[in-house]
Amino acid sequence: MRVYIWYALGLPVMMAALILPSSLFSCRSDQIRGSATLQQEVPRYPRQLTRHGKDSEACWSPDGKTIAFRSQRNTYDPRIAAMSFELWVVGADGSGERPLIAKGDPDFGREMSVRDFSWFPDSRSLLCLIRGNWGVWRVFLDGTKELLVSGHSGDRTLWLGDAQPSPDGTKIAFTMGSDEPETGLPITHLYVADEDGSNRVRLAEGFFHGLTWTPDGTHIIYCRRSREEDNNDLWEVAIDGSETIRLSRTPQDEKDPSCSPDGNSIVYHVDEGHRVVYATPRSTFEPRQLLVSGRGTDARHRGWMPDSRHILAVRGSGSDPHDADEYPPGSWIIDLEGNLVKLLAQGVGAAQCLAPNGREYCFSVGRQLPGEPPWPPEPIPDWESNLWVDKLELEAP
Repeated sequence: MRVYIWYALGLPVMMAALILPSSLFSCRSDQIRGSATLQQEVPRYPRQLTRHGKDSEACWSPDGKTIAFRSQRNTYDPRIAAMSFELWVVGADGSGERPLIAKGDPDFGREMSVRDFSWFPDSRSLLCLIRGNWGVWRVFLDGTKELLVSGHSGDRTLWLGDAQPSPDGTKIAFTMGSDEPETGLPITHLYVADEDGSNRVRLAEGFFHGLTWTPDGTHIIYCRRSREEDNNDLWEVAIDGSETIRLSRTPQDEKDPSCSPDGNSIVYHVDEGHRVVYATPRSTFEPRQLLVSGRGTDARHRGWMPDSRHILAVRGSGSDPHDADEYPPGSWIIDLEGNLVKLLAQGVGAAQCLAPNGREYCFSVGRQLPGEPPWPPEPIPDWESNLWVDKLELEAP
């Protein structure tokens, strides 16, 4: 397998050939069932959603009808020999592929790049962190945009991160900070605000590495490091500021928490030189390692199954070929005991997500097009990464 790494906006972008799900090679043509008065198309698996793209980091809408994703197609900037990220959407059936935030958008200028995004529960809009006109934005499927939190204060540029809407869509949470004028030291705060960015309440101070809402919308779980400590721990705070609970106290770095749909469990990453996936009950900190990474690579959690007992996780391939004997690189469904239940797509570089009903999953397939890649600062060579959907079936326990 040949792997190429480029640096776009300071971040490595990895493309690799993937071994696709076996069902990809036994795909049947569309079938139609029904009577003369009512016909229903039977879904085809796997099905390709995007073509000729540079697409990754897909996220399914809560109603299951739309998939949002970041794309680097047609964004190469020869001034900096790098590409930026646009925000695109496509129907879960492959229809309606279009950009929502694209290079050249007059609201953001040439420096535009979508850093992160997540869906509001209405499935009509997304909460986005966007460079260019730096800030937290709400972007609607009809193309309209609202700036909720500006990333500028006078002549200062603020740090913004971890923006997430609440489960009912009436609140947003985000982190914001800058260098303190008095000391010159960096500091960041966790805020909660109304959905339009008003009525901000400061909940915590420190250096943050991910947050997640509890399903009832009353608390936020986050990973934080303070100035006095050298590592990140898990914390939980009530959104009215009335209660703050420290969930972990370890020498490890906990990052990127995600709360289960039933609110009883948390999965997160631990930085052990490379990322490892762990889980713990929310009520008491009892960490269990779920998925290790290959040496020199990361393992990442990508989402919860609706049953709150399984997660989707991705494991890269490491430098030791013996790693692949027990944990082949690819995307797995894993239970909270650490059992590898099902291998979905084998290979590296797949950015995947689950459908809200847990019956389908989206994955990306990347390939280098013919021709050897020139080295920077020459233009980045032509490559593709397209999105596909396949069905997900687990055996009954």
